[in-house]
Amino acid sequence: MAAQGFDLFVDEDVISLVDFQHGEEFQLKHYVRRPTTSEYKEYRRKISEFKGGFRRFKWEDKGAEAAEWLYEKIIQRVEGYTFKDKNIMSVTKEELEELGNRRGEKYTSWKSLIPIRHKIFVIDKVAGLILEGETEMEEGLGESSDDI
Repeated sequence: MAAQGFDLFVDEDVISLVDFQHGEEFQLKHYVRRPTTSEYKEYRRKISEFKGGFRRFKWEDKGAEAAEWLYEKIIQRVEGYTFKDKNIMSVTKEELEELGNRRGEKYTSWKSLIPIRHKIFVIDKVAGLILEGETEMEEGLGESSDDI
């Protein structure tokens, strides 16, 4: 059945990606809620950081950290990921601690186990959906960001 309209009640998008491990292909799904306006603005602010003073300055690329921050905020659930042959979302604190000790990392939840490249992919897609939606809306209203 086709949608009757643009459903404003829907609060979840599905971002799919394919990755390979040991020559095997895996279909992975990330269910995300749409970021709030303030979250998206904060993400954009976090992407690059200005450092310096009056005469000396530099921009620091913080894209990975910004993507990870927003991912943690908007991810709801994932499909296709496992940990010790079970769904990754059912990993225990003890298992996280054991893996962290083995790898010299700190894992706080299943979200921290998702590879950073997957998080960046998801956030790039989410940002693209936001920008695509803004462009479509502007075109529908007969406006363009070029007009500004």
